[in-house]
Amino acid sequence: VDYNGTRHQINGRYFLTNFRQPAFISQTNLLQTSTSSNHVRINDVGFNDTFTISPTTVLSSWFGWHIQHGGSITTAPFGFPDVGVKVAAVPNGPVLVVGVSGFFDINSNWNGNFDREGWTVRENLTRIIGNHEILFGGEIDHIGVNIANAYLQSGFFFFQNQLTGSNLADFILGRVSEFDQGGGEYLDLSGTRYGLYVQDNWRVHPRLSLNLGLRWDPYFPYSEGLGRILCFVPFSKSARFPHAPTGLIFGGDKPDPGCPSNGSDSNLFNLAPRGGFADKVTSDVKTSLRGGAG
Repeated sequence: VDYNGTRHQINGRYFLTNFRQPAFISQTNLLQTSTSSNHVRINDVGFNDTFTISPTTVLSSWFGWHIQHGGSITTAPFGFPDVGVKVAAVPNGPVLVVGVSGFFDINSNWNGNFDREGWTVRENLTRIIGNHEILFGGEIDHIGVNIANAYLQSGFFFFQNQLTGSNLADFILGRVSEFDQGGGEYLDLSGTRYGLYVQDNWRVHPRLSLNLGLRWDPYFPYSEGLGRILCFVPFSKSARFPHAPTGLIFGGDKPDPGCPSNGSDSNLFNLAPRGGFADKVTSDVKTSLRGGAG
């Protein structure tokens, strides 16, 4: 939607994405089973208003919001425990990932929710004062991420050069060369980012312009809803979880020494100056020199 008024130029948009990728699961040949199955739904809203306050002053306001639900869906007709492989059964649905180098691969998908939501508010003010164009503004971004992903929980098996000299024979004998298993990926992160800037585009001379600016981006670490924060500090041992591997310590409500509760420290003094210039070197304006640094 677009609207042009006397002093306002307004536009807004709304997008709906509903993506479905169903799986084909073969009951007779695992190699024909498709590896991808997903269902993701996204809502996205944007709104912008450019307000001409005066011939020399313009205010631009912007708001955006989005939310995403869904993710990947398992495509395996059964899991490893169902055929006698002694790995822990996974409650989020069966997964089959087997690689026999040079012969075949079985790659099923797994269940995973990758939910995201967030909103942004942005304001920019432009004002002309003599030979100065002053720009001032800021933005606030709020972000939330909720992930429950069963990746690696069921285990991945690979067969290559382990015993017999034939990877297929190794597979038939059950002599695996690599087995990977993990606890999945789980996050419930949320946080807000702030930013402010000021810039002066200064026409010093008809042939020389300067761009001088400063941006301030204070940093605040995101918080994790259940305190699942991990730090890596070589040779350290966790007091919270004494059986954790050496080097892994944990944040959260009662963090280990050396691991901040949210995994990193705040930084209020994240300042970014920048400057640039444009110079018309010759009076015929056929040659110019430009540069900048930040």
